[in-house]
Amino acid sequence: MCDSPFMPPEDLRERLATVGRNLALREGEHRAGLDDAWKRAEELHQRVSAGLVGYHEAIAKEGAAQLEVELGRVHTDEKHVRSVEFSLARGRHRALFVVKSKGEVIMVGPFRTGKKEGPCQPIEWRTQEELDAAILPFLESFLEQAATP
Repeated sequence: MCDSPFMPPEDLRERLATVGRNLALREGEHRAGLDDAWKRAEELHQRVSAGLVGYHEAIAKEGAAQLEVELGRVHTDEKHVRSVEFSLARGRHRALFVVKSKGEVIMVGPFRTGKKEGPCQPIEWRTQEELDAAILPFLESFLEQAATP
């Protein structure tokens, strides 16, 4: 017999399994929207990645490797469990693409780590043309700011 004041590991495991089941059931109604957000975020990530190829080729050709930008992986948003995000980074400069399960894309930044995030630019993802029209100036702004000492 154990005289420990702590809950036995089996009890803790079962209690946390119950919490997990309840949370998963609550989130079940959002599954389709979240699946769509993941799909759209992956598409947007591929689009941004393809665009950055030209940027990286140009800076390499001109010998400006210090301007290289890192494209982060797609993952669950750090603030909202029903959203998916990926980031761009160069030094302390950041930009975020957040795709929400309700079909909205929010472009955050450009900003510097350690400073307030923002500005936020929400756009509805209705057509690829509308999205492209919004992301091009956003990416240009990020690249300019990230290259400024």
